[in-house]
Amino acid sequence: MGSFGRLLRTGRGEVPAQVESRPQSSRAEHLIEEFEASGKGWFWETTRDGTLSYISESVAQAVGRTTEDLLDRPFTDLISAETEDGAATSERTLGFYLSSHVAFQDLIVRAKTKSEIWWSITGRPVHNELGHFFGFRGFASDLTKMRQSEVELDRLARQDALTGLANRQALRRALDDALVGAVRKKHRCSVFLLDLDRFKAVNDTLGHPAGDTLLRLVALRLTEVVGKKGQVGRLGGDEFQIVLPSLSSKPELSEL
Repeated sequence: MGSFGRLLRTGRGEVPAQVESRPQSSRAEHLIEEFEASGKGWFWETTRDGTLSYISESVAQAVGRTTEDLLDRPFTDLISAETEDGAATSERTLGFYLSSHVAFQDLIVRAKTKSEIWWSITGRPVHNELGHFFGFRGFASDLTKMRQSEVELDRLARQDALTGLANRQALRRALDDALVGAVRKKHRCSVFLLDLDRFKAVNDTLGHPAGDTLLRLVALRLTEVVGKKGQVGRLGGDEFQIVLPSLSSKPELSEL
């Protein structure tokens, strides 16, 4: 269990396990083991220099290592530089807290693994009876499934269900970005609005499944033609829109 398992919490703070009774120590270790086995979270502990002195076995398995391999390594070695908002590297943020001995809560980080794993980490500095800092203790929970659900919901909110193209909301955002960029960089942008001739006749004579297939084929063709030059989307029905952020000359547009 390591020093984490040998340390118990009391109403006045954390007290070394040797001053507690053996049954209490065993009970604490049992509770920790049950919590870790539930999959709801895991515990970690570092020394004063930020290296791991305890980490749950489930974490080692998740990153494809053993607990023995992770011990005595910097905690920040497990953390990727990628963050949820891209504002600052989560590794540096975690490193800042550990080095400045500042408590932190719900720090969102991505594990340094090939597969996408996200954690919410909470920790606080630990001091001995003389007030000397000797490391951090904390717990974390796995946010991977929740973040994947959020990403999928965000994708669905911006995607046309039938064609997979950008929907009206995403097109509005793309157009806003194109206009802002045009003003900032002092260049023009272009917007195409398209609809299909006699599309209603296709639906009326061949049925809606045939009409849906036609819309998908048109979406595929437009995407192939435009490529990375712009954003193709469906406004609804048989109406499509193409936003070209930096394409405005007639020769270039005529090639499309």
